[in-house]
Amino acid sequence: MKTLCSFSPGFTPSMSFPLSGHGLAPLSLTLLALLFSGCGSDASLRVAPELEEDSEMDSTCPLCLPSDRQGTGGGVDSPWANLDPGELPDVVFAVAWVDLTEGCVNCYYAPDAPDRYDIVDPLGQVLSSFDTPFDWSDSSYYPPPLRSLEASGPGRFMISNLIQGMDEVHQVVWEADAYTNEARVLARVYARRVELPQTGELLLLGQEMWPWGLRVVPDPIREGALLLVPTSNSPYVQTGMQEVWSVPYDDVAAPVRRWSFAEFGPHFMDEEWPGLEHSGLARLADDGSGRLVVGFEGWGANDEGEPEYQVELAAFLPESESELEIRRDPVPGDLMHPAARVVPGSGESPAIVLAPPYGCGGPLLWWEGGVTTEIRLPDGDSCPVLGPLLDLPSRTFIYSAWYGDEEYPEAHRMVVNGAGQELWSINRLRRGLSERPFHLLGAAALTF
Repeated sequence: MKTLCSFSPGFTPSMSFPLSGHGLAPLSLTLLALLFSGCGSDASLRVAPELEEDSEMDSTCPLCLPSDRQGTGGGVDSPWANLDPGELPDVVFAVAWVDLTEGCVNCYYAPDAPDRYDIVDPLGQVLSSFDTPFDWSDSSYYPPPLRSLEASGPGRFMISNLIQGMDEVHQVVWEADAYTNEARVLARVYARRVELPQTGELLLLGQEMWPWGLRVVPDPIREGALLLVPTSNSPYVQTGMQEVWSVPYDDVAAPVRRWSFAEFGPHFMDEEWPGLEHSGLARLADDGSGRLVVGFEGWGANDEGEPEYQVELAAFLPESESELEIRRDPVPGDLMHPAARVVPGSGESPAIVLAPPYGCGGPLLWWEGGVTTEIRLPDGDSCPVLGPLLDLPSRTFIYSAWYGDEEYPEAHRMVVNGAGQELWSINRLRRGLSERPFHLLGAAALTF
């Protein structure tokens, strides 16, 4: 293991963060120079030794690549596995987290309410911070719970918080911009209406969408629009009544688009799958393709004709009101955790699902091409929270988990895992010169 406590003299911030020319005040070169001037004991990058030509693949690496695709990182062909000392991957992360020296996790009133929304680098240094751009104190005694966190464009990320106060339950959707160092509310989504403060418009949905089950994500096709996707496995909500909405929040003249589940349901709801009627999962595909993935749950029949609980993934690219690109992927039902990371199949490439365990015990599950592989956590790690997929060819992703900190039992460490091997980990985030124990509730990789 090599601890990154110093950097080569030739290292400059622009080599790792190409931000010059964008007026990015919160990520100034001065701050970055301060960041790289020192290092605590909290961050470490594990650089595997080079493989000998005739060496065999490590049997403890369950997802390692075939021999003709191996890198030098113990069979993991990933930028994270092959770094030289002083190098960092060209990535920063948007994180929703609780500073355990100031906030609270697993409190009886708000177990999933972040108190900070920041951009951090791979060493955990906070580069830019954002406050919620709305007042929640009249509706709640605690910060609002996190519903979703998504990258929404270069240097931008979108947050959805659930407000469960004395007023109507609703989601507040807002966006933070690292270039302007500003945050703004994009929408307030209620059961039957959407308020759009940027245009002053009020959109009546014409149907009830339960705010606690609704998934709001950036529209991958239209800049300045949101996708509203209902997720509910209630038997009282008929599939034909559920619709996906594309709602513009910046342009009054832009049209509102909508698709009924019934429009693409017939593509995969056939006689073999009579029970697939309700959506329990909705998210953008985790491969950057822009496809929206909707997972329909229910009972079908396995290859032997026996009843089996499964999920059909419907992946489509909402390019127009009349054109839907459908991809059908049957997935074992026990993988459809609400926090699963999903890459639907494309061409000859099979679908991929990375799922956390239900509850705190058990391994992470990587399902690819019909094969499920267990990724066992190191001793002491529990209750993992999945972060973004960083590199699909090398099966590199982020997770965070409790690790048994004696002073802060609810503290997380953040781990980069490549093909079943731990490549990098950090257990403190750095605010200024101080190191803070953290509990991570959401993370997204940002581009610039």
